[in-house]
Amino acid sequence: MDYCIYATSKKSCDNLIVTCRNKKLLYAQISDLKHASVLINHNVSIEERSYSEFEDIDLIIFTAAAPLILGQNRLDMLETSKEIVKEVIPQIMASGFHGIIIVVTNPVDIVSYLIYKFSGLTNKKVIGTGTFLDTLRLKRERSEVFNVDVANISTYVVGEHGDSQVISWSNTIIEGDDIEKAAYKRGFQNVKDIERNIENKVKRAGWDIANFKGATTYGIANAVAEIVDCIFYNENKEYTLSTLDEGIYSSVPVILGRSGIQKKLMIKYSMYELEKLQKSKNIIRSVSDIE
Repeated sequence: MDYCIYATSKKSCDNLIVTCRNKKLLYAQISDLKHASVLINHNVSIEERSYSEFEDIDLIIFTAAAPLILGQNRLDMLETSKEIVKEVIPQIMASGFHGIIIVVTNPVDIVSYLIYKFSGLTNKKVIGTGTFLDTLRLKRERSEVFNVDVANISTYVVGEHGDSQVISWSNTIIEGDDIEKAAYKRGFQNVKDIERNIENKVKRAGWDIANFKGATTYGIANAVAEIVDCIFYNENKEYTLSTLDEGIYSSVPVILGRSGIQKKLMIKYSMYELEKLQKSKNIIRSVSDIE
């Protein structure tokens, strides 16, 4: 629901459709959004619809999930998420929907694949948020450690949105320098220790937030708003998103535009990163029961 605030404030859409099983909560959320939209100087229609009325919708943000239980990992949420997909997606597709689905529900890589499978849509139109937020977290951590603006950092987190995610240090550029040169310029002695500390913080960031407030909200909501803007305005930007790759859904750098995933980018990784990336994909494949 936090995304809806960004969508209305950024004027990303003219029509916002919200649906939820809890009708009392749905009424309250829609009313609250309508009140918030008054000050944005942009006429946004905010309404409820059933899945059977999704035929003319351009884009769905799929967030349906069971409440997070502290102590779980993302893969522990699979069985409940799988049942939700099996129930909801056939209803949506029966409406005649043929737009784009942005998947947020965890475990996002596997849920994205399931939606791709059950919807019959092309993989270009079923897009998982994947490691986009992890990449943003990585940029923030490096920005603080190296004391540079996040705009001057280029980097990737790829693979699973989860514990096996892979940071590509070999493709990290900080103000035009690779990680070792950037560290040397700042007098940092042990680059590997820096990498290890940053990697642990990024991997734990979502859980650290959830442990105190129950779930992550602002970061993922703003990430989704960025994705939606890129699609609606056909910006053809580069992001790390979960898409079909070697028969599974996994995060890779892609170009995103009006019709969804435009293309996957061919990035060169170090041998160590390639080994970790293959292990990450194998974890997704094994849990997904996909060959």
